[in-house]
Amino acid sequence: MSLEVRRFTAATDPEVVRPLLVEAMRAQHCAEGCAVHIDVPRAIQRSDGGVTIQYRITWMDATQPSPQSLLLCGRLLGDAEPWPRGSAGDGYLRMQDLRLLVPVFPFDPALPSLPEFCAPASAVQRMRDAGVQHALTSEAHDHLDVRVLAYRLERRCVLRYRSIARPAAPGIIAKVMQPRRIGAVRAALAHIEAVGEAARDTALAIPRTLAVDEYRGVLYCAEVPGMSLHDLDVPADLTAGCAMAGRALRSLHAIPCAAAESAPVGEEMKLLRARVAFASDLFPRHAAAFEAALHELVAAGEILPRAARITWIHRDFYDKQVLVTAAGATVLDWDGLACGDPAQDFGNFLAHVDLRALQNPGAAIAWRSGGGAFTDAYGATDAASLLRTSWWRASALLRLATLYALRKRWQMLVAPLLEACLMACPREGRLVQE
Repeated sequence: MSLEVRRFTAATDPEVVRPLLVEAMRAQHCAEGCAVHIDVPRAIQRSDGGVTIQYRITWMDATQPSPQSLLLCGRLLGDAEPWPRGSAGDGYLRMQDLRLLVPVFPFDPALPSLPEFCAPASAVQRMRDAGVQHALTSEAHDHLDVRVLAYRLERRCVLRYRSIARPAAPGIIAKVMQPRRIGAVRAALAHIEAVGEAARDTALAIPRTLAVDEYRGVLYCAEVPGMSLHDLDVPADLTAGCAMAGRALRSLHAIPCAAAESAPVGEEMKLLRARVAFASDLFPRHAAAFEAALHELVAAGEILPRAARITWIHRDFYDKQVLVTAAGATVLDWDGLACGDPAQDFGNFLAHVDLRALQNPGAAIAWRSGGGAFTDAYGATDAASLLRTSWWRASALLRLATLYALRKRWQMLVAPLLEACLMACPREGRLVQE
């Protein structure tokens, strides 16, 4: 076993890293607390050769009436990557032998303002400073409940603010990101507003932007009530929700875009080659299957028909991005909005339907039915678009295989995901015939 594999295996073993994580939690919360359970839900390849590892900790201490589910993120350095400057100072804990760094949340070296937005008193003041118009900004800070909804080390943290006195009332979502990205977010917001206006009175709903703090790198949005499509467990509700998602995506793709395609096949292949190489090095037993899937995608991509039209696309459209409400579907996370091939969104959603069916065999029929409802609601497309949808679906399945190879709980899905990729990938004969 190579050093990298040994370190990755150890760093994703909850019992190996438990002492370090408990130390980090006690520094953040209560010195007498204990970790009831530790899970590793995600591990993500980094461009510098390392891995970001997410730890979910069920934490109990005397300050809380019941256990809390909390997140920490660690950074497993690449073999040749140096220790970051200043990592020996306050804010970091480390395991020297594994070359694992764990910032003590809410400290994040790339999100310097994050602590301000996690503390109720300063969070309320920052909302007022940014000009957020919401009932929460008029309440005392000790009435504010702050929850972490999602966190990716050195990338972004999604926080939810609600009133303690009115916990059922919709609150505010704050997305804290690297300040240098705020220019791109500003540009995306202009597109979002244009798309939102064009989508008015259609099946597509977009969360309302409340304010942007450009200096600190924070985007505020109104919280949208509803349930994620991913969390619907009644088959009829899932089918109806997928149909709503199909109509919402059709509404988005009906809005033309004059710019050039933003994510062509060549860029996707470059990303996939890097991910396949990384996953193959870590898991040699899957290397041949990874390479076979990549070879099929490359061959199909070289003779794939050009996109028949360029529209606004979401670029990360899948079940967890769709909230189902009584009024319809609200689509979340518009940071990546761009001009591109609508088949990319369509194929990505269908690939996640394949994934959910594999993750939950008992609900596989419901998810397949949902995928059919989504396709029917989206409506007919031309032959070239169908082939491109198949290619993007296969591409997303390969990408998911490389991601889930890094998650211990789901590593058994790698082989079936790669098989699904090969099945979805358009073959040369079909392409030539079309």
